[in-house]
Amino acid sequence: MKRTLSNPLCPKILNCRRLKLKRKRTNLTKNSQTPLSSTSSSQNPHKPLKKRQLKEQAKKSEELLASVEKLVSLQVEERAIVAVQNKEEKIRMLEVTEGIKNQYLDCFMIASLQALFSVREFFEYYFEGDFGEKGSGGEGMEVSRELHQVCKKYKRARGKCISVKRFRKYFNGDFDNYKQHDACQFILHLFEKLQKEHSPETPFSQSSGHANSIEAWESYTEDLHSIIDKLFVGMSKTTFTCHSCSNSTSIYEEFKTIPLQCTSTFTFPFYETSTSEFNCSTCADITSCSITNTISHYPSYLLLPFQRLDPFISSKITKSLPFPSSFSPSPTSSLNYSLLSTINHHGFSLEGGHYTAACRRGKSGEEKWMQCDDAHVEEGETDGDEYVLLYGSRRKGG
Repeated sequence: MKRTLSNPLCPKILNCRRLKLKRKRTNLTKNSQTPLSSTSSSQNPHKPLKKRQLKEQAKKSEELLASVEKLVSLQVEERAIVAVQNKEEKIRMLEVTEGIKNQYLDCFMIASLQALFSVREFFEYYFEGDFGEKGSGGEGMEVSRELHQVCKKYKRARGKCISVKRFRKYFNGDFDNYKQHDACQFILHLFEKLQKEHSPETPFSQSSGHANSIEAWESYTEDLHSIIDKLFVGMSKTTFTCHSCSNSTSIYEEFKTIPLQCTSTFTFPFYETSTSEFNCSTCADITSCSITNTISHYPSYLLLPFQRLDPFISSKITKSLPFPSSFSPSPTSSLNYSLLSTINHHGFSLEGGHYTAACRRGKSGEEKWMQCDDAHVEEGETDGDEYVLLYGSRRKGG
């Protein structure tokens, strides 16, 4: 007897199961034959798209980096050009703004030279000049030649300080080393040496034989060949008028400086009067007279020292004193003077302390004020301790 299975499956169900199993085997076979890249592609269809984006982003980053590098390069190049232009502009504007070494307590001489170098004609004359063994005055040209060397070093220093040790030795006998001296006295002493090297010593007649101021000045300059006389020397006229007979006698004198009183207002002494006794040639006796002091010939450059030394207490007047940046010497004068430089003294006595200079440098209309303190030079105006003022003239309206 045959055994009967429980829950028998019908032939249709069995056929369906066989078909599913066959399909599953077929799929497994296909999957085993599919390459890995294809499988990865089918499993992650977005990955190739990300690679393209990365390539595009990398390309953009490279382009951006190249643009930045180009911009930085242009900026660096532009800064270099600006730096060169600024340096050239500084050299062009300031021209000569080098410092001078202080080796023997020579600040009085250094400040004086810096102030005088603000006078373009003076500097160029000794920078470009050719000074032989003997001058027209018969003296050796040692000081002029050495000043020529100082101007050459000064002009070509380009930011470095220079030494004036050799120039200093020509003044050792009158201005001892390691001692403070008066800057204004040094300038006058330097002028005297330069005048002797260039011009013969012919005494100038101060008598009243000159018909007028023009004749007196022509008589003085007739045999002179010094740049000092052409730039810094003026002439004063003193007239004595007798009260008894009204006879007038005039005396002419050359000058290089005009002292200024330390007052609360700036006053230029172009005209002064006083009363005194006078030996009148007409009356042949000592009579009372009026004295009038005027300037008959104005120099191209005025040196005006303040009388800061108080004769009663032998100490320096340290207060700040007023002075103009420009002025006309008299109401009738056609000249106008502009401030070029100042020599400043710091301290309580002219026998000690320290000298500096404030100098105007550059072309007309483009000047800058420079503070010159020995080897150190920087942009800045004068500081209120002015001792000597140096003015240059020009015609009004010119």
